[in-house]
Amino acid sequence: MINPSNLNLSTLPSVPLEDRSQLPQSPCIYFAIDSLGTVQYIGRSVNPAQRWVQHHRHDQLNEMGGVKIAYLFIDSPDLLPSIEEALIDWFAPLLNATPILRTVNAEMSVKILLKQVRELRDLSINELARATGLSPQYLGKLERSEGNPSLQVIEKLCKALESQPGDLLIYCPDDANDRAFHHPISTARSRFLETVHSKR
Repeated sequence: MINPSNLNLSTLPSVPLEDRSQLPQSPCIYFAIDSLGTVQYIGRSVNPAQRWVQHHRHDQLNEMGGVKIAYLFIDSPDLLPSIEEALIDWFAPLLNATPILRTVNAEMSVKILLKQVRELRDLSINELARATGLSPQYLGKLERSEGNPSLQVIEKLCKALESQPGDLLIYCPDDANDRAFHHPISTARSRFLETVHSKR
C-alpha cells in the first residue's frame, strides 16, 4: 500500500492537460495539478488515456490554465479504489469535494467586468492570480471575454475582489463591454463602485 506522505508528485511522469491523449493506457492514479503545484483533482482509471477523452472535470481544469496531469502506475487494478481514497484524504483536492458546475456560455449576452473591477481594487493581474489560484493567462482571457468562467471561478474572483457576482457580471445584449460597464443594470455593482471610490 502506498504511503501518501512519501509520495513526491514532482517526480511523477506528467503531460499538459491539452496533451491528455498521451496519457498511458495502463492502470493509474492520476493527479490534476495546477500551475501553482496544487493538486486540484485525483482520480483512478484502468485506461487514463481513454478516461480523459471526455472527462467531466476537463472544462473546469482547462479554465485554470497551466494544468498538468501526473500519473502513478498501479500494478493491480483491484488496488485502485483504496489507493485513490487514501490519496484524496491526504491531498484533499478541491474538485473532489465540489459538484460539477456549469459554465457561463460565451455566446450568451452576459459579460464579465473583471478588468474594470480588478483595476478599481488596485490589483495587478499577477496579484489576482495568486489570490485566486488561477493563472494570469486564464484571467487575461476572461478580461478579453474569451473564457467561459464556471460558478466556482466566479466564486474565487468574488472572494479575492471582495465583491458580489452582480459586480462582475452584466447583461449586455449589444456586446459593448465599455458601455456595459456604465449601464445602470446592476444596482449591486453601482453600490460596489461607490464604496470603492469612497475609500480612495
